[in-house]
Amino acid sequence: MRNTLLAIVLLATTSVLVAAQASAAEVDFSGNGQFWYRYNDYGVCDKTTGVCQQMSDSAFMLKRARLKMDADLTNVVSFFSQVDFTGGPELGAMTTPLQVDFWTTLKFHKFFQFTAGQFIIPIGYEGPRAPYDFELVTYSLIWGPGRTYAGQQLGFFPYLRDLGAYFHGDIHGFNYRVGVVNGQGIYQSESILKGGNKWKDVFGRAGYHKKLGEKGSVGGGISYYGGWEGSAEEYDLIYKKMRLGVDAKFEFKGLLAVAEYMYGITEVMDTEKTTATSIAIRPIESWGTYIMLGYTIPGKVKLQPIVRFDYLDTDGRGVPRPDLMDGDMALQRQGIMGITGGVNYYFSKNAKMTLVYERLIPQDGLSKQYTNLDNEPQDIVEDQLILQLGVSF
Repeated sequence: MRNTLLAIVLLATTSVLVAAQASAAEVDFSGNGQFWYRYNDYGVCDKTTGVCQQMSDSAFMLKRARLKMDADLTNVVSFFSQVDFTGGPELGAMTTPLQVDFWTTLKFHKFFQFTAGQFIIPIGYEGPRAPYDFELVTYSLIWGPGRTYAGQQLGFFPYLRDLGAYFHGDIHGFNYRVGVVNGQGIYQSESILKGGNKWKDVFGRAGYHKKLGEKGSVGGGISYYGGWEGSAEEYDLIYKKMRLGVDAKFEFKGLLAVAEYMYGITEVMDTEKTTATSIAIRPIESWGTYIMLGYTIPGKVKLQPIVRFDYLDTDGRGVPRPDLMDGDMALQRQGIMGITGGVNYYFSKNAKMTLVYERLIPQDGLSKQYTNLDNEPQDIVEDQLILQLGVSF
């Protein structure tokens, strides 16, 4: 299947190049790479026994190596392709090279365009941005690709990308995107055969962006994502999910401020109430937010110190924690806080170096414990130090 897909991609790419040359269309190639040194502490928990360990590792890695092709075939039709040769946090252990993006756009008008293919779900602020453009090299907790605590996946969109189609446009600062996707990520496009998703998900975002002369800009938007998972014929027999978000960005004279909030409901099987003859479903309500602040120091040496504060509440109702052994049986909120600080040094617009330190701080309702060498209970720690060299062309 993978070889077939790669053959199709190469054939389509060749066809695009031939068509572009025949019509004198513009074809632009670009790309970027991110080389990391990372030291991190992390937790590993056995799902069967519940026993946890504190681990650590240190590694040099080529985090991303991406090649992009953008072709304007006519005044109406354009094409975009992006291949990753190494992977990335959202790609996991997928075999590379991997086709991460592949879409065609029909441009009828600035405010009425249509895109179909494989793409990052175009809602919110952080999600649709390219990882190379991140001021801090990791995703926030509310988006989640590559983010775990003691092996537990965090975030509302850990898969980031999906297959589908959407309408979009931008005129006089007003912009919108509304469309439909499969609902389980790009690796589950055959999900019906895999026992997954028969129903589709819908999404949309409405926003506004305004430039503040040459010194900055201000913008924001409201996003919605909703859908269902399952293969049953009736809606009452499938799992529902919904995300509602708001985002805002302000930059002026080197100052940068970004904030994003997202609320979500995800239905899961209630194992305590499910029986041999009936399945009980319970909704998990959760929300998350982050605030990112930075400042680019003026001068020949372009430095940008930056900090981000995250919070992700994974279940607003909370759960009892008898394992804390403190006699308190009140419901404990399941939440986790993230604090990330770093600095960017820009050699040029095509090269930068970033140093980042990040720590995840769980609340009692989420924290996992292990026993250290002195037989004392300790909370699992999740933190990492990353030094990145990024280049683009």
